[in-house]
Amino acid sequence: MRDAQYRRTSKEFGEEINMTSSFKTEWKSNHPIYERISPETKNFLFKHDEILRWLDDSFKLFKQFENDRNFQDYSFVITPAFKALEKWLLMIAPYLGVPDDLVKRAENTGKLGIFLNDDDLENFIDNVLNRLGKSEEKRKSIRTYLQSLNQTLKNFRHNPAHCGNIIENPLMAETMLHSILSNINEITSMLIEEKIITN
Repeated sequence: MRDAQYRRTSKEFGEEINMTSSFKTEWKSNHPIYERISPETKNFLFKHDEILRWLDDSFKLFKQFENDRNFQDYSFVITPAFKALEKWLLMIAPYLGVPDDLVKRAENTGKLGIFLNDDDLENFIDNVLNRLGKSEEKRKSIRTYLQSLNQTLKNFRHNPAHCGNIIENPLMAETMLHSILSNINEITSMLIEEKIITN
């Protein structure tokens, strides 16, 4: 029997998620997303509620189809999650020193490579780390962490969107979903801990 949590009517969904005037989403503490992210990441993601909603959509799709073997490709399960990933990258970009006009252009065109190009991103990050007075050792550690952002986008957004990449079963989709959420959580937590994200 499938988990009843993932077979809600729109009315039930609205009752479970209480929306305040600031569009802050509040789920139960045992929600599968909350169980996988830190409180600090959760509070940060509240600023863009659609990220949490897209991630939740992917979790619901997985639950709905986890025992299903009737599809050639289960990429549709993670489509909402890679939209969440893209929005999150746009959300953290200003904290990494990416100019606002560049973030806006990337959002309008859907071309995040505009600022995720490895050399450009490293220059933006260096300016932020200089301003924060980080030691060279700490700067190297943070740069290494963030240099994976472009590859993360390729792995979890670009590749599944193309016909050459098939997600053959629900388990593969679930693995990718957890990886996306893990990347969002780990990098957000690090940026908060290093006081690169301060509000």
